[in-house]
Amino acid sequence: MRLALVLFASLAACSLDTASDEDALLGSPPIALHPIYLVTVAADGSFSPSDLHIHDGDSVVWRLYDRTDTIIHSTSGSFPANCSAPAAYDPADPNELTGPMPTAAGGLFSLGPNPKPPGWGLREYQNSCGMFDERGHVGSTYICSAALPGATMDSTWSDPAITGVVIRLLWSSVEYAPGRYDYYILDREVDKAIANGKLYSLTIEAGAHGTPSWLFTNGVAPLGFQDTGSNPDDPNACGAQMTLGAPWDTTYQQHYFDMLTAVATHLKARADRYRALAYVKPSGANLFTSENRLPDGCMAGCAICNDAIWSGAGYTPALLEGYYAAQLDAIAAAFPGKTMAYELIQDGFPRINAMSGYVDANGNLTAGPSQLGAFAQTNAIIADGEARYGDQFAVQHCGLHPMPAGACNGVASDPPGCPNRWVIDAGNAGQPTAFQTQNNSEIPDLPTLDSALQNAETNSDAAMIEVYEERLWEARQLPGALGPSGNTVTAWDLAFRQRRGISLSHSHTFTRTVAAGSQTLYYVNGTKCGDPGTPQWGSITIDP
Repeated sequence: MRLALVLFASLAACSLDTASDEDALLGSPPIALHPIYLVTVAADGSFSPSDLHIHDGDSVVWRLYDRTDTIIHSTSGSFPANCSAPAAYDPADPNELTGPMPTAAGGLFSLGPNPKPPGWGLREYQNSCGMFDERGHVGSTYICSAALPGATMDSTWSDPAITGVVIRLLWSSVEYAPGRYDYYILDREVDKAIANGKLYSLTIEAGAHGTPSWLFTNGVAPLGFQDTGSNPDDPNACGAQMTLGAPWDTTYQQHYFDMLTAVATHLKARADRYRALAYVKPSGANLFTSENRLPDGCMAGCAICNDAIWSGAGYTPALLEGYYAAQLDAIAAAFPGKTMAYELIQDGFPRINAMSGYVDANGNLTAGPSQLGAFAQTNAIIADGEARYGDQFAVQHCGLHPMPAGACNGVASDPPGCPNRWVIDAGNAGQPTAFQTQNNSEIPDLPTLDSALQNAETNSDAAMIEVYEERLWEARQLPGALGPSGNTVTAWDLAFRQRRGISLSHSHTFTRTVAAGSQTLYYVNGTKCGDPGTPQWGSITIDP
């Protein structure tokens, strides 16, 4: 369908100060807009019309049937070969028609397997888990840590009730040697996202489990720490020992940022893989998870004082903040158009002041006139991301509680269980925000999950909520309302997606880039292409 529109400039929107201004406007020709062509996507994924002839500057709008429909630039015009021939994603190409691209997407995301070794995925068993770790059961059906490392369950990928999945990887697994990469887990999971019309978020952590050992023979000084974090790996009061690098070290940054760029380049080699990416998590300065925090503090009786180690390495708040500013720039350059979700721990960084002074195990400040405030570094990092990247920077906290007893006002005096106030402040400032529920020991069943989702809905502006895969599996076994809210998983997913707005359309304006003749571009429906009986592909020819 061709919707040719010719519009005239609206004089009502102009302020005319002189007669000459008015004469100039009235003497100007009307402003002609290029035609807009409408393509409708049917339930089977086919396009109508499937072939269009347009001209330079014309636009095409695709009216999608549902949220799983995608428009994927293809290198082939031969069906069904074009279903498996996506073009590389090139944001510099004026005819890069791939979309729709998610920006700070809303909805429920399943939290994929913990990448900490062995990183087993979940699998259903009947009657018991046997030798495998049980992660829950409904009746005689058990869910066990027994699948391939890093594998999200196929039933999670195909679950129509959720929007996406979080893919969690270790830097040491992705880059197993300097400049040498293993994309097996990433490709396997991303391709399942594409096949099922899902989005995915990506985190590649360093920290205790993800820091590559080869760093320390390639220009990065090893620093030894001991910390319990929020979820200690070691019951010892002093915590687990680990060897990390200094994030502000230029060689460390070069290695980590080069890895991010390599991953982005790999994903952009296929437009369908890049389109499905919703969030990239800034990371690299971690402890046991991808949350942004470092070993800190000095505990009496412990052999290692973390802050003393950092101070001796030259730590200052400006260096840490510079690392994050550089990382945001690196992610924005490598992953154009993708939202960065900063997972905060408000007091998660060493309290070392600008003179490298810290409070020792005896309570004494080692240098400088005053100690650093507990939240100063997190505040600075978030403020920088918000100021420079706007909607491309989301603020997230990974500890959403069930609904608290009292009222939440986003202040320090709020009762326990209220949503993190740094996230609330970001939302009040207009930033996209997100949460991850507490882990399974704090969210042990569906009614408690329901309460946590109510907490996010009532007391925050968050649009994206990450939920542990085990709870979503239980919801599939026990379909219906999760708890007192009366909402199903589907209803909760929709409620949070609506906070970011729901659009079932995609559009692009085309530019003829060939010197002579017509220029033909091909595309497919990325999630529904392959049925020989339906035209789940299309072409756009830009005529002279």
